[in-house]
This record gives sequence, structure tokens and C-alpha cells, in this order.
Amino acid sequence: KFTVSIGISEVHHTVGDLPVAWLQARDALSGIFYGDSRVSVYLRQTEQQRATVQNPAYRLIDGIVDALRQGDSEKAVCGLEDLLQSYRVHQTAIEQVKTTGMLLCSACCRLLSSCRQEESAQEEYAQEDGELETYRRIQDSKSLHRLSDVLRDRIRRTAETLRTCRKPEHPLVREIGLFIRANYNKPINLQKMAEHVHVNGSYLSSLYKKQTGEALIDALNRYRIDRAKQLLKEPGKKVLEVAQAVGIEDPAYFTHVFTRYAGVSPKEYRMNGDSSR
Repeated sequence: KFTVSIGISEVHHTVGDLPVAWLQARDALSGIFYGDSRVSVYLRQTEQQRATVQNPAYRLIDGIVDALRQGDSEKAVCGLEDLLQSYRVHQTAIEQVKTTGMLLCSACCRLLSSCRQEESAQEEYAQEDGELETYRRIQDSKSLHRLSDVLRDRIRRTAETLRTCRKPEHPLVREIGLFIRANYNKPINLQKMAEHVHVNGSYLSSLYKKQTGEALIDALNRYRIDRAKQLLKEPGKKVLEVAQAVGIEDPAYFTHVFTRYAGVSPKEYRMNGDSSR
């Protein structure tokens, strides 16, 4: 009462090739993860083919998290399907796929931790929707179909929890959100935002933090960095130009802020995609 999975290497002709043959046979087992057959044959990938799946994968995680932040769970699920399809097409190594799943899970949990919940709601989440349990389910997944179910469940639970814990938006918070989106590419600060809504800066900062669970300057910087990520995908854009386009004149400060919110420097993001802190 057990199942045998078989990975088959390329043809080799000497005993000295056995280590290579063994590695290929092991890599071939990844193919079983993507289908119903228990037998899979090794397919050689070039370095270029391996690289093509890296950048889109991390950027697709960005899109999933952004969709959840905006309350669009269906868009987030579509992003997940695109992500897994890119892995299916490239027959990516199982451990890499699972690692990406864990990064996505971690990003979902960070979204939830920023949501201001009552203690009873926090206890319910800890008992029924724990992060460690999701990690275990990811590791135990024996097929891409099963992993897809686990991650889709995580996304929908996250979206539901975010919906139930978010308070109705305060008019000042809504107005500041619109102001940031319209003026992020200008040298704005807390004082200018406060002047725009005709309130004291300390009051605005305190109100925004109470209503959203996030500091106002963090909200501004996070929006700027989200926009910068989009601009960095354009090959012709220099980092200095991207910094100026999102309202940060000092390139060194831009690199500092980008690294803080994205987890990697602008140059690393451009080369490898978001490493998802």
C-alpha cells in the first residue's frame, strides 16, 4: 500500500556519468508534481529558460498582495493561477515552487498583522487560520493541484479577514489617500498633507495611524515604492529617473527607502524581482 514514483535521466554511457544521471533522475521527479503520471523523464533546461520564470514569479506575488490590499480577492486568485501556470510551463523544481508559496503566505500574514482586530478575532485567527499550519500544508503538498488549493484557501481567508476587520474609512483618511495618489511624485511631507485637509499635522498623523494601523509616512513611502517597482520594469529607466519620478530627489535616500519596503535594492529588484521580505 504505497506509491512508487520514477524519474528517468537522459541516456548516459559510462559509469563516470552516474552522478549526473542520478541528479537528472531526481530533477525529473519534479514532473510528477505537475501531473497525474507517476513516471517522468528529465528535460534539459537552459539557464535562460530557468531565469525566465524568476522575475515574473516575484512580480506576480507583488500583484497578488496589491490585489488583497485593495480588497479584490478574485484578482488575487487570478494572480495565483498565473504564477502557478508559469511554474507549470517551466517545470520548475518543487522546492522552489513551495518556497514561493511560503513567501506568499508570509506576505498574507503581514497584511493581516497590520489589520487592527479585536482580541477575540485575533484568537480565532490564531486557532483556525495559523501561519505555521499553512506552511505545513505547503510542505506536505504532493502535487501542484494540491498546492494551488492550499494557497487559494490562504488568499481567500486573508481577503475575508481583511474585510471583516477594516473599519469604515474616515473622510480625512480617504482624502489623504487621494492626495497621495495624485501627488506622490512631488516633494510632499506630513505638513503639506495636513495643510491640504486643514488640520494639525500631529492630529492627522495620530488619526491616520488609529484608522489604518499604518503610519502616514509609511503609507506615502509604500505607495511611492509600489510605483517605483512598476517603473523599474521598464528597461530604459535609470534608477535616478525612477527616484525622481516618485518624488524622491536624493538617489541614496531612494535606495534606502526602496530597500526598506521592498527587501532588496532597486538594482537587485530589477535583476531578480522582489525577494518578498
